[in-house]
Amino acid sequence: KEWQVFEAWVKKHPLEFMLITGNHDIISPHHFENLRFTLTETWQQGPFLFTHHPQDTQEGTFNFCGHIHPGIRLKGAGKQTLKLPCFMRKQHQLILPAFGDFTGSHVLAPQKNDEVYVITPEEVILISE
Repeated sequence: KEWQVFEAWVKKHPLEFMLITGNHDIISPHHFENLRFTLTETWQQGPFLFTHHPQDTQEGTFNFCGHIHPGIRLKGAGKQTLKLPCFMRKQHQLILPAFGDFTGSHVLAPQKNDEVYVITPEEVILISE
């Protein structure tokens, strides 16, 4: 039923839609093409490169990507731990979290200059600089 709701919403909005394809796409590309979506593995707009898999970029290019489903494990003083999805920002890249409940996450170890933004039900919080 979700597809019919999505299809009705798309048809009501005269916009151009683009889908960066990835390994979790289970809906036939024909369904998206029938809705006038452009499907592509990569898309570059000015200095911004959009991909599913993280890409090494040239100087002056910033990569928005997913695939990894980044998460971070926070530890409390009483040995409590909490694993949360996060955005991981590197110098030339932003790795987007998974937004579904069934995808899980991969705990990453941030490097010295990485920024980690955890996602809670109420807000997004910068936890490292």
